[in-house]
Amino acid sequence: MAANSQSDKEFLRQYKGADFYKRLKKKGNYNIPDGLKIIEPVFHNTKSKPNKHKQQNKIINSQNLKQISLDGIKTQDELLAQIFGKAIPKKFYLMLFGQPGIGKSTFAIILAKKLANLGLKVLFIALEESKLTLQDKFNRLKAFDSNIDIAFDLPELKTLKKYDIIVLDSLNESEWTVDKFKQIKDKCDCAMILIFQARKDGLFRGENTWAHQMDIVAKIIKPNELDINKNRFSVAKSVNF
Repeated sequence: MAANSQSDKEFLRQYKGADFYKRLKKKGNYNIPDGLKIIEPVFHNTKSKPNKHKQQNKIINSQNLKQISLDGIKTQDELLAQIFGKAIPKKFYLMLFGQPGIGKSTFAIILAKKLANLGLKVLFIALEESKLTLQDKFNRLKAFDSNIDIAFDLPELKTLKKYDIIVLDSLNESEWTVDKFKQIKDKCDCAMILIFQARKDGLFRGENTWAHQMDIVAKIIKPNELDINKNRFSVAKSVNF
């Protein structure tokens, strides 16, 4: 209601808005002019929420960099330390390739078992191996583990999301393209070990852009020996397993 008298206008000028209501409650009743009605206001928290993106990109001094804790799982396993460095990151993308029969699946199973030993849930997707040959390899490597599940067909995304580690053997037998992989990578909060077939010239079979999507690119050059071409986590160039 509009204030008609001079005293009404002066009253509103001194005690307007939410400030008026707070002072009224604190100090007791005022002589409120006729025709004015007090309606309790709704107070909103106007403080802006912190921007996570800005926090993540916060500028820090290089002296503080060494104090940042590692975001990953620390391990005493020698093979894992050679590949991943001081800690195994929650999300990583590893490309493994080599000639037929040289030990790609064997290395992937060894890696899966070691990661499962740390309590990580692993899904091994076998698109090339039969159940019989895969059983033989798991038996020979003593890799049976309650944290390792096996699929013989490519599961849907909602199934992949249930696991910490996805091992795909092999990507060339799947329908994944680079674009499909990017979509899955964005939606699935898991690490991936992708096995690629090799061409006759020794390079992996597939688009070169696959290598750019990986944190680690490794080639098995002979049984039990891994040559690391790219690694964002460790300086090791050659690993025996």
